[in-house]
Amino acid sequence: MSRKTSSESRKTTFKIFILQLLWIGFFIILILGGLSDLILFYDIKRMVLNVFIILSGIISLLAEAYCFKFYSYILFIYTPIGRGLFMAILSCLNLNENLYSLIISSILFLNSLIYLLISVIFGGINKPLFNNSLKHELNLRAQAIFY
Repeated sequence: MSRKTSSESRKTTFKIFILQLLWIGFFIILILGGLSDLILFYDIKRMVLNVFIILSGIISLLAEAYCFKFYSYILFIYTPIGRGLFMAILSCLNLNENLYSLIISSILFLNSLIYLLISVIFGGINKPLFNNSLKHELNLRAQAIFY
């Protein structure tokens, strides 16, 4: 068995850091955008959508921290293409009539495209932060490959 050199380990750590930064940053911006849209622009039609966006952001941030059993129903969160497309869909759902929403949604959509490209190029996603026991695949019978 070959051991990883320190430069390979550093590259892997940098890849994981970039992916985590993009994922966590995306959902923090999404949650804050949903909250501000909910507070500043009161619209009963958008209220349900904003609550959905906020809850999706919270569930996705929790998915980055720990792998709960109920995530077996949403396994796309643990695949590179699934995560990227999920981010793109949520950024489009965040789009509204005002300029503030247009700017936030554009930033989020660009972030989702960058995440999608980087995760596909790297060939996987990072393990949840507090699941050190996971070796190379998810314990939910998923076929997700972790670094």
